[in-house]
Amino acid sequence: MEQITGLIPFLIGVIFSAGVFYGTTNGKFRQQKNFNDEILLKIDKMNSKIDDIQKDIKNIIERIAYLEGKINNVE
Repeated sequence: MEQITGLIPFLIGVIFSAGVFYGTTNGKFRQQKNFNDEILLKIDKMNSKIDDIQKDIKNIIERIAYLEGKINNVE
């Protein structure tokens, strides 16, 4: 019986330590997931901006080709 009562503070310490360890690692994993989600969102926004720039460049090239055609027809 004395052995069991001697183990009680040790067991409480082990349970407390396990809870602290779980809480800190779980928090770190959550932080990392949030960070990863934030990076993915920024990459998506950047890809959207790149697509917009590519469309603008295509429109500019088409406009230049159209104007070159008009100039060549006038000459």
